[in-house]
Amino acid sequence: MKYRFVQRVAGLLAIVCSLLILVAYSDVVAFSVRFAEAHLSVDHKLEAGGINAVRQAVAGMAAMLCLGGIVVLTPLPSLMAGVLRKFVDTRALRAFLSGDDFLSDGAAGVLFVFATVPAVAMHLFVLALGEPSHEGMLENLSSFGFLIAGATAWASCAVLGRHPSASGVHGRLRLFLFLLGLVFVVLFGEEMSWGQRFFGWESSGVFAEYNYQHETTLHNFFNPLFVYLYPMVGMSAAAVAFALWLFPARPSSLLLRLLLPPPSFALLLFVMAASSFRGHSEVFEELLALFSMLYAARLFMILRGGKAVSALLQPG
Repeated sequence: MKYRFVQRVAGLLAIVCSLLILVAYSDVVAFSVRFAEAHLSVDHKLEAGGINAVRQAVAGMAAMLCLGGIVVLTPLPSLMAGVLRKFVDTRALRAFLSGDDFLSDGAAGVLFVFATVPAVAMHLFVLALGEPSHEGMLENLSSFGFLIAGATAWASCAVLGRHPSASGVHGRLRLFLFLLGLVFVVLFGEEMSWGQRFFGWESSGVFAEYNYQHETTLHNFFNPLFVYLYPMVGMSAAAVAFALWLFPARPSSLLLRLLLPPPSFALLLFVMAASSFRGHSEVFEELLALFSMLYAARLFMILRGGKAVSALLQPG
């Protein structure tokens, strides 16, 4: 009963918000254009096409809020769920998406939400406004995800170091976590041009002459290869993950199950794979930063007291 009341309030609020957006449509568009020019555009200016995209996005947001409110206030969700249950084993699907050998269902559910909602939001953003601008606010903010992921991986390494073990797995896992953190920090440095983006120094030498973006970075020496590397990484990672989730060897290694991304990341990996198909993609990079944070966070949660960790540290 309480849930139904909250559902109705949310539906009414969504409809009211959609009506307010339509009433103040011109003001909302003007504010959105100013925000996009200030924070999302490299040259701080939107052309006519960009302004039209903002108008469409605002109108689309109002329509989605109104439609969502109507759906919530009607029995449609229950009807759709009933139809879905006729074709899909929803319990098995829920168990798959929340399945984790080391974390509780609640913790796995939280990871699912944090992995899925931003992936869907990014997809809708691209549909409404197109690819995020290079070196825009979204890219700068998401790049810090690599730094957070690196710090979290090193924190996991430190936590594991407090539990010495004669197991060979213990040493290999600590080395993996240290190197993983190092990779994440290097990715952050590359995304931030090792500080050049903030401090504004001029590139010199080989960076000025051969770097495709004339930045103090290593990866921009290989820009022509990105059209092949991005889909190779994005699509193969998703394919391997789904293969290991759906067709695991029996019995599968406990260490492999620890290091393999959980099925709660399924939609995130799918959107990453789709965004990598065109080659160099800001969307892929930003979702990769999100994936890195969540992957490192899961390992930290497990090593702080997840299920079956003691089995990993047993010698033998």
